[in-house]
Amino acid sequence: MIKGLNMGSKKIAPPRLLWMGLICCLPWIVSAQENATETTFVNSTEEKVEVDESHPSNPAEPADVSALPAIVSDPEISPGETIASESHSTVGMVPQSCGKVMLEFLFWEGIEDDLRYGIKNWTSLYPSSPVINQKLAYDPGVRASVFVPICYDEWEIGATYTHFYTSPPVTRVDDPAGNLFGSLNFTDYGTSFLQPANYIKGKWTLKMNILDLELRRSFVIGQSLMLQPSMGGKACFVRQRVDVHYNYVTPSATTGNRVRGLSSVWAVGPEAGLDMRILLPKQISLSIKGSMAAMLGIFDGNTTYSEYYAVDYESALTEKKTRLFEVGQLSCGLSTWWSAKGDSFLELTLGWEAQVWWRQMRINWWSTMTMNNQGADLVLQGPFLRGSLNF
Repeated sequence: MIKGLNMGSKKIAPPRLLWMGLICCLPWIVSAQENATETTFVNSTEEKVEVDESHPSNPAEPADVSALPAIVSDPEISPGETIASESHSTVGMVPQSCGKVMLEFLFWEGIEDDLRYGIKNWTSLYPSSPVINQKLAYDPGVRASVFVPICYDEWEIGATYTHFYTSPPVTRVDDPAGNLFGSLNFTDYGTSFLQPANYIKGKWTLKMNILDLELRRSFVIGQSLMLQPSMGGKACFVRQRVDVHYNYVTPSATTGNRVRGLSSVWAVGPEAGLDMRILLPKQISLSIKGSMAAMLGIFDGNTTYSEYYAVDYESALTEKKTRLFEVGQLSCGLSTWWSAKGDSFLELTLGWEAQVWWRQMRINWWSTMTMNNQGADLVLQGPFLRGSLNF
């Protein structure tokens, strides 16, 4: 057995010789490992290229475009829209705009409480359908909006102006027997013999001018929901007129045959709202919007009694107060849009809207049968058609 090697005067033990051999061979082992790795990568690449070349299609293009999960374009989709997969995903289906101009056609019905002009069959013990109310009708209106972005966290600011005027048909009820009662005169009709009338005719008109200032921002949640909170202010000028004629069976100098009422208000207050939009395929979206406003207004009410029998004079009740009232709005609609020149697009919306103006009208009468001196509610409801240009 060899116990050592003689190298001059020194002897090297076999373990030291083994370690020296391993250290000398280490660079060669590392180099061989790197060459093996490069060879494997090149071989795998060559195999992939050979598989691609075996396909009859162009090697630079994928074999099956429909099988790729990448986003593809569609010439029928508006700018900013993409389809993320073959499923009905709605990601990005609402185009983002830098500005918006909207014009709306309104066809609303105005409903005002306490428009009671008289009572039918008041002499009977159990009168049927006693109240004579103002007839109502739908009338056109218009609303215009402009929104522009601001340089802060993708918020946008805009203004909306609404004009609505309604003039329903004249309400007239005739009764030759004199079983009609004019409810806007005196306080107690049970013992009065001067209020029975042959006919009652009433007319009501409403004129509204509303200005909304909004600051809003859009937030996209998931693939099909977009929320748009808004805050700002509302200002309005609302005027209501009531003109009622009575033809009494027994004319009197203390009972006016004509009663005219005027209620006008200037008001301003803060407003907050939320617009929720659900995105559907085929470039259709369903939107629901609600808002609330607290208004501080200056009410000016005036009631005039005239055309007394054999007497030429007028008597009036006036009131001017500053009061609070509230405005609530709820609307829903279906929208679709089309591409226009450049990055702009046109959007069309058809929907229904309802507004409630609590304690909005204030007119005092001689009679307590019509108690709207504390404020009567006004309701606006009806369809709307909106066209908007987004750019």
